[in-house]
Amino acid sequence: MRFGLVGTGYWARVTHAAAISSTPGATLNAVWGRNQQAAKDLAAEHSATAFTGEDAIGAFLDSVDAVSFSVPPHIQAPIATRAARAGKHLLLEKPIALSEEDAAALVAAVDQAGVASVVFFTLRFFGEIRAWLTDENARGGWTGQGWSGGHGEWLGSVISPESPFNTPWRAEKGGLWDVGPHVLSLLWASLGPVTNVAATAGRADLVHLVLTHESGASSTATVTLTAPLAAAATNLYVWGEAGRSIMPTAPWDPVECLRTALAELIANAEAGEVEHPCDVRFGHAINRVLSAAQAQLDSRLQQVVLPAPLVGVGALAGDRGLPGILGGDRLGHRRGQREGPVEAGDAEEPADPLRAAGQDQGSFDGAQPLVPADDRAQARRVQELHPAQVRDDVRDVAGDEPQDSLSQARRGVHVDLAPDANERTVATDSDGFEGEGVLHAVLRYL
Repeated sequence: MRFGLVGTGYWARVTHAAAISSTPGATLNAVWGRNQQAAKDLAAEHSATAFTGEDAIGAFLDSVDAVSFSVPPHIQAPIATRAARAGKHLLLEKPIALSEEDAAALVAAVDQAGVASVVFFTLRFFGEIRAWLTDENARGGWTGQGWSGGHGEWLGSVISPESPFNTPWRAEKGGLWDVGPHVLSLLWASLGPVTNVAATAGRADLVHLVLTHESGASSTATVTLTAPLAAAATNLYVWGEAGRSIMPTAPWDPVECLRTALAELIANAEAGEVEHPCDVRFGHAINRVLSAAQAQLDSRLQQVVLPAPLVGVGALAGDRGLPGILGGDRLGHRRGQREGPVEAGDAEEPADPLRAAGQDQGSFDGAQPLVPADDRAQARRVQELHPAQVRDDVRDVAGDEPQDSLSQARRGVHVDLAPDANERTVATDSDGFEGEGVLHAVLRYL
């Protein structure tokens, strides 16, 4: 199969070009790059033809049967869409795009053309990890009966001058979009499709995710590209009735992994098979989780500052007004948000942390207001935590003034990714309190 390579950077040279050239049944016929000299140099190394510039994309596609991509996601998506429409099979990098619009257009083009596609989630093509996933699924896996939860972390240390991966798009989008897809792909394969995600940010690009899976299992993920070098690591495990199972962490060869991906793409293309566990549709599903997490990070509330002796009420701020994930825009779009930190001293009256966390509810498209199930019960629970401090703060919550109720703390901590566009979306806390949002507070005593 004649392959064209889009990209001339480090990963294109050492991984994609090397893998294509050494995969049985594949030849590297063409190289397209934005840098003319780099395209010529890489093409010459593999006796291929070099193409440069947007005007040359058509001729580049005419000379190949399949295209392998090693360019930033926002460059990959439109060229891959064009390649699919031209009937070319696709070996894609993750993430497949940086926007829902681009990702959806790419999937539609692949579906309409009936071409084969594989997204290179590197570790999903590593033999030892594949064997572990097979065993792990046999012991429980997607059913949720064997595994109750899991955790994955990818602590990268690549945003440094000497790293070949210190590229502009990675520096801008961080670990969530670069290594996040790897971890999500593995947790998805271990515990089943993700239906809910909650995200919170740490220092620099550090992101923590809490995931709910269709199986009923839950998991967490931690990703970053800016970890100290001494802390850099990749780990993942699952746990449950079947015990605890740790993913192998032996060094993997990306060229060998990519050869496996290429061989499977070629086999599917020759057989007329368009589905693969890591095809473009799966890549799109991962993108939706990333987009939901990013939307939460972008709309995060500032920390609510409490008077002593209570400090650090952390509001994990999701938003009922996030774009719909698997079911279209059913969650609506937020039209306004109070900006800036909420300080206890801002108001003329004594600070009320529960009121401070509330924001103007505004209006939303495509979603009905959600009413708290029992404000009084929630207020009593808060009072029990620290009765002397919060008695005055929650008096209105337990009374008959709904405008001051916990429903005003309108920040759900997760986004429902269920596919039914007509399903009512409810944010709940750990005790089943449901409402338009829930203030999750961590009360720490001095």
